[in-house]
Amino acid sequence: MEIQRSYESKRRTNIWLLCLFAICMSSFAIISIIIAGNQHPAFDEQMYNLFTGWMGPGGIAVLEVVSALASKPAIISISILTIILLWFIKRDYAGMLTMFLFVLGGNFVNKLVKDWIQRERPLLDGVVAEGYSFPSGHAMVGLIMYGLIVYFIHQHSSRPLLKSMVLYAVILLMMVMGVSRFVLREHYVTDVLAGYSLGGLMLIMAITVYQRICKSWK
Repeated sequence: MEIQRSYESKRRTNIWLLCLFAICMSSFAIISIIIAGNQHPAFDEQMYNLFTGWMGPGGIAVLEVVSALASKPAIISISILTIILLWFIKRDYAGMLTMFLFVLGGNFVNKLVKDWIQRERPLLDGVVAEGYSFPSGHAMVGLIMYGLIVYFIHQHSSRPLLKSMVLYAVILLMMVMGVSRFVLREHYVTDVLAGYSLGGLMLIMAITVYQRICKSWK
């Protein structure tokens, strides 16, 4: 009976992952097609005006701090810290390898897509920021890294409260971080949505690879 329940639980999890994978893939494909036809859809400017209309200097300062949590130095530092903790506390070599490969791979894929789409960044005070815009690297790589951290905590912790707190904290962090990227005029809204979609794809792939590695190393 216990084996059957475990099998059913894994089966439901795999179905959910497959559905999420399909949603992320479809979302990224649709956004890419829209941007290929029109690099400046009205939706982007409408969302920017909506959020900036009520946000004061204090809110902008908070967004700058949150945005920095998915900057390249932060991603490198937090990834290394996570890898060290996975080794030191749990000896989770599969987790260490997964974190390293998919955070690094996510950054590589992000640059590859940016060079393919070649969408210019938004104007800020009449100046275009350096580098291409689509998709947002903060949204994409941040989702991969923070998503894996949530997953590893759910795998290794027996504290339901900790699991829930970390999950909701990361969801809130990623939402605010996404808003920060277009409010600060580093990206368009569609860049952020595409970053979430592509990051979600790679996060699901990372979890699947991790599970297979764990199974093969047993």
